[in-house]
Amino acid sequence: MDLQGKTALVTGGSRGIGRAVCLALAGQGADVAVNYQAASQAAEEVVAEIKGMGRRSFHHQTDVSDNQQVTAMVDRVISELGGIDILINNAGIGASGAFIDADIEEWQRVMNVNVNGPFYTMKAVLPHMRQRGGGNIINISSNITKWYPANSSVYATSKAALNTFTQIVAKEEAVNNIRINIICPGLIETDMAREGIARRSEEEVKVFMEGMPMKRMGQPSEIAEVAAFLVSDKASYVTGQLIFVNGGDR
Repeated sequence: MDLQGKTALVTGGSRGIGRAVCLALAGQGADVAVNYQAASQAAEEVVAEIKGMGRRSFHHQTDVSDNQQVTAMVDRVISELGGIDILINNAGIGASGAFIDADIEEWQRVMNVNVNGPFYTMKAVLPHMRQRGGGNIINISSNITKWYPANSSVYATSKAALNTFTQIVAKEEAVNNIRINIICPGLIETDMAREGIARRSEEEVKVFMEGMPMKRMGQPSEIAEVAAFLVSDKASYVTGQLIFVNGGDR
């Protein structure tokens, strides 16, 4: 895979899957803009690692649920890096609990980040990619959309909406040489996963892990390598697809 001369914007790029994706893209030769909302020090560390590879990089604080902030971020990336060839929508937040206990504020917060965030970034980036003659977008969804467990209504609905939206836009933009795909990670060793595990009993965690074919959590790098493949020319005929990277789970 070779991404030399390509520029990328990764939302939620300071930690977990986002961090791994930033480093994987840079490792293949891309210049990478690192979006973050709160973890400024972590974002600075990612930028330093990317620059250590000889690539251009900077971090930009943005709440992806705010359209004006997203537009400003995209404009800066285009100005400083010369364009955007790759967009990775990784920023997202979780939610759990029975639907009856969910409040309106939580519903709106999750939808604003997980659905509106990718909508805003794609709305800002797609006209630019058309002008450049093509591009690649990956939206990070979730394996939860394969089995829709109880007590996941808010989060699962947001990711299902993202899947539907992405697949439709992929069909619309294919003629413009813009490929758009979705990665649906299973249980990956990130802060979000650790927080979810902490809410479960030791026995519940044991049963869950034993039910997984590979008997382990995935690593952020295992998602990042799939992302790097999908945005490369080696995946030139892949668009509108849900790629489940889940260790064989469900």
